[in-house]
Amino acid sequence: MIRVKRIYEPVEPDDGIRVLVDRTWPRGVSKENAHVDLWLKSLAPSKEACIQLSSGAIDWPAFVAIHRSRVMTDCEELKRLVELAKSGTVTLLYANRDTQHNSAVLLKQLVEELLAQG
Repeated sequence: MIRVKRIYEPVEPDDGIRVLVDRTWPRGVSKENAHVDLWLKSLAPSKEACIQLSSGAIDWPAFVAIHRSRVMTDCEELKRLVELAKSGTVTLLYANRDTQHNSAVLLKQLVEELLAQG
């Protein structure tokens, strides 16, 4: 099972393996309080794509296409995430304030698709 939550939310016993999927460490969160088991920076969107999205140069669907393509091309960490999800609950952690449009939501969808494919 794949879950998604902001890193600022409290740790819960059913979080399973907690995986941070942001490129930079979230502000105001100590490493001790974050309880991050794994930090997969390589699965975060590129800085360029984030800048384009925030400036309005690209919209969310274009951002999704760019990020999916990049993650699928360099997929060792993605394979690792899929294997973790096969063995139990994985919670993808992110810092973004937008709970619907962030890379963790995108990765959750991608991992679920890959799990469904076998």
